Amino acid sequence: MKRLSISVQDRSAVGTTGSNIVRKSGFIPAVVYGKSGSRAIQVGEKEFRTLYKSIVGSSALIELTQQGAEPVLTLLQDVQRNATTDAFRHIDFRAVARNEKLTTKVKIHVVGEADGVKNASGVLEVAVHEIEVRCLPDDLPEYVEVDVSHMKNGDNLHRSELPKLKGVEYPGDPKAALIHCAEPTVVEEEAPAAAE
Repeated sequence: MKRLSISVQDRSAVGTTGSNIVRKSGFIPAVVYGKSGSRAIQVGEKEFRTLYKSIVGSSALIELTQQGAEPVLTLLQDVQRNATTDAFRHIDFRAVARNEKLTTKVKIHVVGEADGVKNASGVLEVAVHEIEVRCLPDDLPEYVEVDVSHMKNGDNLHRSELPKLKGVEYPGDPKAALIHCAEPTVVEEEAPAAAE
């Protein structure tokens, strides 16, 4: 499990105008929320960009540090970006307690080449790319790795077949199919019309 930290500051400028002022000063408007409510903060744009690059495609615990305050353990809940410039516009952090189980989604990393794809021209269909997990923060996996090399055409991989990870539960229907190795699609050619 990745554990990173980033320094934050309280933010008094709120609303559209306030957020624009924050961005022009080199910060990203953000909010951290949890059981005790929510708090407006701001994060250095350069510092967050570096942190974000290191966690893309995985889950990580992020400790928010602030001068004169206790660090807050969080998950990155949402990141809003400008559709045109790709600049960060807003960040949501979700506070978590070390001794309380949390429920969140983590990425599924598919590894291996399915036997049906390799030897029988099958097609691997991944129905979900993220899976919900429930665990203590210290047990949160960066991702769930799923080996599909054993799958033959017609096989499904169900939630109950996900790898057993220490302290990690997979809520939901254990029979739900997450990955399917499909038979190849055969396109039949039309028979040529009989000569008249």
